[in-house]
Amino acid sequence: MFLLWNFGVAVLLSVLWTASEAIRRLYFHPLAHIPGPRLAALTWWYEFYFDVVQPGQYVFKIQELHTRYGPIIRITPDEVHINDVGFLDTIYAPSMTRRDKYGYQLRSLRVPGGLGTATDHDLHKVRRESLAPFFSKKNILHMEGLISDKVDQLKRLISTHVAEGTPVNLSDAFFAFSNDVVNNFLFAHRTDVLASEPKAAILRQNSKELLMGININKHFPQIPDFLESLPMSISRPMMPPGLVDLLALFDRVREEIFMITKAKESGVAVKDKVGPTGKESVFDSLLDSPNLPASEKMPLRLQQEGALLVLAGTESPAQTLNIIFYHLLANPTLLVKLRRELRAVPIPSSWTQLEQLPYLSAVIEEGNRLSFGVTARSARIAYEPLTYTPSSYVSSTCPPSTRSKSCTIPPGTPVCTTTLSAHTADAVFPDPFVFDPERWLGDVGKERRRFQMAFNKGGRKCLGIELARAELYLVVAALVREFDMTLFETDADDVAFLYDYQVAMPKMGSKGEHFGKVDDQNTPRCEFLSLSPSYNHHETMLPGSLNKAAKQVLTHLPHYLQLRASKIFILSLFVWLLIFYYCRISLWRDPHSAFFQDRHVYELDYSLHREREAWHFISQHNSAVDPPDYVKSGGTPTACIAMVTVRRDSDHYFEASVGSMLEGLHERERQALYLSILFADTDPRVHPSWDQKWVGRLVDSADTYNVSEGQLQHLQDLERDKNFYEKGVFDYIYALQTCQEVNAPYTIIFEDDIILATGWFTKTLKALSDISHRNKQSQNPWIYLRLFYTETSLGWSDSDMAYSNMPLIFGLLMLSTFSSLMILRRTRFERLHLDTLSIVVISMVCVPAFTALVYMAGKYNLMPLQGVVEMNKFGCCTQGLVFPRESVDGLIEFLTARVHGQTDSMIEEYADQSQLTRYALAPPQLQHVGLKSSRNNLDINTQSTWAFWFETNDAAKLRKEHAALLEDHEVKRMLNI
Repeated sequence: MFLLWNFGVAVLLSVLWTASEAIRRLYFHPLAHIPGPRLAALTWWYEFYFDVVQPGQYVFKIQELHTRYGPIIRITPDEVHINDVGFLDTIYAPSMTRRDKYGYQLRSLRVPGGLGTATDHDLHKVRRESLAPFFSKKNILHMEGLISDKVDQLKRLISTHVAEGTPVNLSDAFFAFSNDVVNNFLFAHRTDVLASEPKAAILRQNSKELLMGININKHFPQIPDFLESLPMSISRPMMPPGLVDLLALFDRVREEIFMITKAKESGVAVKDKVGPTGKESVFDSLLDSPNLPASEKMPLRLQQEGALLVLAGTESPAQTLNIIFYHLLANPTLLVKLRRELRAVPIPSSWTQLEQLPYLSAVIEEGNRLSFGVTARSARIAYEPLTYTPSSYVSSTCPPSTRSKSCTIPPGTPVCTTTLSAHTADAVFPDPFVFDPERWLGDVGKERRRFQMAFNKGGRKCLGIELARAELYLVVAALVREFDMTLFETDADDVAFLYDYQVAMPKMGSKGEHFGKVDDQNTPRCEFLSLSPSYNHHETMLPGSLNKAAKQVLTHLPHYLQLRASKIFILSLFVWLLIFYYCRISLWRDPHSAFFQDRHVYELDYSLHREREAWHFISQHNSAVDPPDYVKSGGTPTACIAMVTVRRDSDHYFEASVGSMLEGLHERERQALYLSILFADTDPRVHPSWDQKWVGRLVDSADTYNVSEGQLQHLQDLERDKNFYEKGVFDYIYALQTCQEVNAPYTIIFEDDIILATGWFTKTLKALSDISHRNKQSQNPWIYLRLFYTETSLGWSDSDMAYSNMPLIFGLLMLSTFSSLMILRRTRFERLHLDTLSIVVISMVCVPAFTALVYMAGKYNLMPLQGVVEMNKFGCCTQGLVFPRESVDGLIEFLTARVHGQTDSMIEEYADQSQLTRYALAPPQLQHVGLKSSRNNLDINTQSTWAFWFETNDAAKLRKEHAALLEDHEVKRMLNI
């Protein structure tokens, strides 16, 4: 009864909230004064109906709504559409005017790391500036040979079909051509889809099927979220083939990023300049960009950037080529004019020569216009109020009474004009669906180019426009001059814009466009060609079938909802979504969780607080007048701390590192520490902290190298050559030897770009005491206690039984649930009224769904580490390691023999060889805040060395824990209290 009462209250509150929200949206919303259908203002389900139930029809519905409501309408609860190209320059303003994109529309693409999917104006600007040199016309002109080679390959493909007397599918060929060009332009690896017609056909169809699911992604992002959170072995069979192709592209891109990263780290990167940018791959350009912050150079972000560039660079040129060739062949007079103009330039012709031809340029502009570019709405969000006053370009189909009414659009409102609206504006393009290149000629034609939206407009205009233009000019000129073609059993619907799936789609079930035999002595090569830009008859259901199926579902919906199984499913779905959104709020810091959000995870929180305390502490002791007294090491210390520091070219972390290490230490803690600083520049005077007053007052020993002249010269050579792999090993050995001379039981090596938490030393002593007790029982020798680790290596792996046997676990849970419920139904629990369908829903839907949530949460969230844990694998980096004195000499001998390499990897190798246990203290006691490595490592490597939960530390709580540990018996013993 209590549960029933709670459920009733929840339902009542939901109804009240829904009613109040409906009233607000209709009457009190900032957009309530803008005309439009009430359903669109009330709910996004209106858009869903015309996006999914009536597939891909909302852009056309919007055009119809303008004929009823006028040039400005409200098309969703928070979005406005304007059918007036005179307002385009206000919506799609130049880059100096701030305009954000609307995130709701971009989530359908599933690649937030791309240039085109950056919602924030400033983020887009940074990404664009880093890519602009690579996409410059100068660089594309240099790469023109790459495009020309593919044009020649395309001509050879057609010639082969001519010789064999067989048709060629130009739609597949155009898709393969543009896909090869953009891949080979962007990446160091090469693709050759054009060499295999079957592969080209499969990839094009997969791409179309992927785009057909794009509206589902927008309205129900939880579905792809769920699929992506599952292990690949489970999710891949459920994915559409186009998504599998996209993941394969991700793999290729990831491999290229890895290879470039390794080459740069090892100093064997390509030295020969490639074109004006000097870069062979777009990732070379991005990784070397000084404009991009470290978070923008993370591998996942770069993978998404590469994938989006390939998708855009494939679909757009291929679509335009389909449009151009259909209309040229459907209108022979246009083809004759174009051929006549092309005779004026040599064969072969360069892109620069072809651009000078006005009629060819007009044909390409008209092809771009009727391809419609990105057909999906691309709204902009202004941060100032916009006043819309109808211009002279308002469509004649709008009611006359609405053509003079001004309207104020509140700040923060998504506003858009679709390419369908812009490209069919009858005031600019009379007979808009007629292919008429003449409209682009002369001064009037130049004026019309202001309204060309095929490559978007304003500060977000497509960066790849010049690459696409080069492809179009070279392909159209080559094929028109060298081949003669005529259409066969093809009509305009085979290329018409009938469905909106991010790009224009023609009629479903088209058999394609065909070209029949011709007799043209000037160009006799081609006898039969086919151009099929749309699906074969088996590719999808017809719109009428979809409507019929939808009506049948709606007719029987009340009956379905009365079923007990339906109620169980709806309640479970509600609970699942509540848990899902709770996890998104709470578990977003785990890098292996499905809820991970990298946009804010690298922002400093507790570290900033601790850094302020550290700087205050350092500034007090650096004062020239009356600095506070300070106690240093006394007697035989418990631990010797060695820190190696060098001058950095940008940010300097050394003071904050030392300050956070010492600030807050109890007097007895400080006496138990011996702090040694090695200024590891061969000329220590270049270091900003050399000879600073605070160093002498706080540090027990601060010096530079005490070596022979020969060794110093060698170190200077290493420093000049930036051979950090050898010099880094030398410095580490030097630091270890310095602490061995102090004769402390433990040696702690810290890097100089860290922030330590309050109470770090007492927790370290407590951990060392625990290790000592363990070793008395197990007699296991150990090499270090790690005070820092990153969770990036602590996800599910094949060594985890729950992960490697996931299909078995899912199966057992479903089977056991089904069996248990069937047994319960037949025994004394009959009052449960569990019918077979309900049991199937619980067992086969609910149980796997909630089990999947467990895996989605991530291993570290489910089983967080605590206290002293063994970490013989997956421990990363040398930001803070504590060595027992008896293990140091062997390590020094090993490092001395190896001479150079990655210090952390060499320590792990030594531990494996010597069978020494490695421990870690959880949670980490320090954060790695150095975004710029002192060893010239790439930002993507230094950024990934991050303690993801460290920033959630509570300063007050840590102070209380510190005070409590100072009273701990074991800690007191180790402090000699």
